Amino acid sequence: MFHAYLPLVPLTVAGAFAFRKRTLAYGLPVLLVLVKTLFTAPYVISLFTLASLLAAVFLARTVRAREGDSWKAILASALLGVFAYDLVVNFGVWILGGCVFSRPPMYSHTITGLAQCYVKNLPYAATHLLKEVPLAVLLAKGAHLLSRW
Repeated sequence: MFHAYLPLVPLTVAGAFAFRKRTLAYGLPVLLVLVKTLFTAPYVISLFTLASLLAAVFLARTVRAREGDSWKAILASALLGVFAYDLVVNFGVWILGGCVFSRPPMYSHTITGLAQCYVKNLPYAATHLLKEVPLAVLLAKGAHLLSRW
């Protein structure tokens, strides 16, 4: 059950800062989602997870191009990555009706249902911010220092 503890966003942000080649930076989230899918059942929600991680790479590389490899840039990238992850994955949960097809829909396909989906996610989003942002900063700064060494 390690997949629940796989830090997708921190590893993705670290890869966006560590890899100079675009193919490696965008390839890391693909690899992470594939590994996660191999150890769990293949769900359609994984496509939304992948889309959110690719968005996190894009945002991190954009911030890095403007701000460099500073702590501020890494922190901003980590915050944007967590925000993109929660935004896209929860939209996927709403569109699909949940994470698993065999269960009845969790939310109605209305604006109210979408709002309920995001509101119910707020405690998890706070946990992501508290847990994944510091880890992303440490991993990205460590990867950057290691690549310079």
